Amino acid sequence: ERRREFDELIGHIGDLTRDLTRELSSPELYQVGRGAALEAAVESMAEHMCGHGPILSFGNDHRPKPVGEDAGIVLLGAARELMLNALKHASAERIEISVSRVDDEIRIHVDDDGAGFDPARLDEDGGAGRSYGLMAVRERLGYLGGRLELCSTPGEGTSATLVAPLQGVGTGEDTPPET
Repeated sequence: ERRREFDELIGHIGDLTRDLTRELSSPELYQVGRGAALEAAVESMAEHMCGHGPILSFGNDHRPKPVGEDAGIVLLGAARELMLNALKHASAERIEISVSRVDDEIRIHVDDDGAGFDPARLDEDGGAGRSYGLMAVRERLGYLGGRLELCSTPGEGTSATLVAPLQGVGTGEDTPPET
């Protein structure tokens, strides 16, 4: 019974992610800004998962976070990967997601109370086996000039932060237009 519910949840998340990826690529988003779209997509993913598994909470500092199209898609996929890991591998009962701006970077933080793991195994593993997803996230963020910050202990959950540079910071491009 629990396995069937879990499979349904994973399917639901996959469907939602495809929908959100389409939304991130829509022309309308260029009018509101890619950063705002990314925030809305992560928040929507968290909201849609409510009632289908662990307790989810979402936070947003509501500061402008301009990111390019490629960065937005990479960050959304990476946030999805972290949430799926918390569900699938860590059996988390609580997941907290937040999106914030710190100086000239966007940060998407995913914290869970799941099984945790030894992050040193990522480097030992070389991307083989269960750590492939995290290695791919780390590599994709690196191409953007970003990074994945991981803190985890077996039995104590995981705290992961996706960090990427903002686009146009300091040039006025991140200032919302006057209405």
